[in-house]
Amino acid sequence: MLFFFKKKDLVVDCFCAETMNFVFHYSPIKYAQDFYPEWWKKLPLGKINFKTMQSEATMKSCMGLINEYKNAMMLSLWTDLIITLDGVSVKYQASTPPFEMGPHPLTQRTGFKVNYPHFKINSPWLFKSEKNVMFQCSEPYYNYPDGKDFDILPGTVDYYYQNATNVNVLVRPKTKEIFIPFETPLYIIKPISERNLVIKNHLISNNEWNNIKKLQSDITFVKKYFSIKKSMENNEKKKCPFGFGSK
Repeated sequence: MLFFFKKKDLVVDCFCAETMNFVFHYSPIKYAQDFYPEWWKKLPLGKINFKTMQSEATMKSCMGLINEYKNAMMLSLWTDLIITLDGVSVKYQASTPPFEMGPHPLTQRTGFKVNYPHFKINSPWLFKSEKNVMFQCSEPYYNYPDGKDFDILPGTVDYYYQNATNVNVLVRPKTKEIFIPFETPLYIIKPISERNLVIKNHLISNNEWNNIKKLQSDITFVKKYFSIKKSMENNEKKKCPFGFGSK
């Protein structure tokens, strides 16, 4: 007799603080399939021309694009944002404060696109998932059919030892102003797993949100990341009722 076991869902809890309740209600974390590009939706499916035996299929049937949005979630911009640039100086104005963004020192990327101004958008969302699952974060390329004057930097992260979802951006040289409208897709986030992704959005108190966030300062840098990871692993060992691994 063969037994088939359903794979356990991969749950990602997404936390937003009550002071940012407008984000929770109007710009929640959604499944990426809700963001299939409008230009793609309008394409005809295409067919085989039996007279010439040539395919007339369009990108509407491109599995590479279709699968890009499956089993993934999307972080979209929760405000209208205007950014003005003067050399390496970056100024911004958002339609729905509070909003925070700022640059990283150029010394952090010596040798990499040093003539591109940088800014990091501080996200109001904190994610939490289980251990030993990594997530790929990248810009949703197909959602920018006309191109843009900035690049959203990709990365691979976990949401067990770190919870931040900030967005790092490099601006193309000589760009003077950028307008990014509300609900523009910023990051498509895909688990490196075949398990079914389940998103759970939570509106929590400011204190609860800050308690999750308080260990996040510079955690994406190696020393801080592994320091936090080691501390959490030690705490987990102490909780083991049999004391396995504890001194």
